[in-house]
Amino acid sequence: MKLRILKINFQSPQLKDMTIESFLDYMEMNFPDYNYISENFRNEEFNKLYPKIQFKIIDNQPTIIAAKKGIKVLRKVFPVIDKLKHIGDIEEESENKFYMYEEDIGISEEMINYKFASPWFPFYRINYEDYLHFQNDIPDEKFRNLGIRDLMRNMLIGCLYRMSKSMGYSINQKFHVESDFILPPPEKKDPATVSITGNFSMDFHIPSLLGLGNYVFRNKGVVVKNNDG
Repeated sequence: MKLRILKINFQSPQLKDMTIESFLDYMEMNFPDYNYISENFRNEEFNKLYPKIQFKIIDNQPTIIAAKKGIKVLRKVFPVIDKLKHIGDIEEESENKFYMYEEDIGISEEMINYKFASPWFPFYRINYEDYLHFQNDIPDEKFRNLGIRDLMRNMLIGCLYRMSKSMGYSINQKFHVESDFILPPPEKKDPATVSITGNFSMDFHIPSLLGLGNYVFRNKGVVVKNNDG
């Protein structure tokens, strides 16, 4: 399946090297209709548990990625988007560049290598308790590693199902997952603050720059193809 995606690059030199928090503050201060985005973000029906508008910092450049109804919402803030009628169209306005393009989403015939360009936050209370159990309570290294591997796989697949469903793609067959993650220390702490980095492979097309996991609205869990893998 092809997914239509809107990307907005903010190219002003004054915005270079912004943090994601500064970028969101900038949006709120400079675009009066930004609150329209915030209102829709809080709308569960609009997001279906996965944000269709995501704010990123890509190569030190503030960027917005949107798909599905997220594109319609952004038209309220950036009317120039109405000029993007076709895939491949590009418009520039006030040092901002607007792209309309499409990428594959769904089962692939071959394994594809990915990496997290920003930390992945997949944990909730229950799965973090499972992680601590495997790390701290299983003395046998083989069973401990198998348990952690399966937990990582299940969390990754769960995040993928969430994203795919929101983007209108139904996963109706099994796919393969391999991972090489840098795991967090097994410490008792708030699961919402625990992240994972690293690489993974699967026979599934993930559109580049979309996020997986929690906080994808704020530049977390950004997925890109790993050409070194």
